[in-house]
Amino acid sequence: MNRTEPILELSLETTPKLSGRKLGQINLALGIIHHLRDGNVTLYKRPHSRQWQMRFRLFDKKWHRVSTGYEDLEYAKRKAGDIYDRARFMEEISIPQADKRFKFVANELKLELQKELIEGTGKKIYIDYLAVLDNYLIPFFGKTSLNKIDHKLTASYIELD
Repeated sequence: MNRTEPILELSLETTPKLSGRKLGQINLALGIIHHLRDGNVTLYKRPHSRQWQMRFRLFDKKWHRVSTGYEDLEYAKRKAGDIYDRARFMEEISIPQADKRFKFVANELKLELQKELIEGTGKKIYIDYLAVLDNYLIPFFGKTSLNKIDHKLTASYIELD
């Protein structure tokens, strides 16, 4: 028996399709996964991506996934730490992690207003609110992230009148 050849050769190409815990153990052994911050941050590579991805868990116990934007592991670790710290700070001051668009929130509001109108608990002005949302606000702000709406953008909306 020739001992110079590896007994088992593992790589992304030769690893059989596995899922769950076994795949995680193999990826950890291959150096494809790195854990940071007591396991709350995980760096990993997707099969067809050169950049390191990260997932992290906050106090809400949900996993959040983000690309670090870096191919180099050391830069990716530094960026992952920054992203995690920022997310924890935002969680502490009750700013939502999800980057919602104006249209999504406006549609939720529309459903709530319509429900109250149907139940008879809504005010008559709600009909006008719905019209303003549909005809003016959603067409202008619809695809804009909520955290991107600022004084400058609202001023440009007002100038359109």
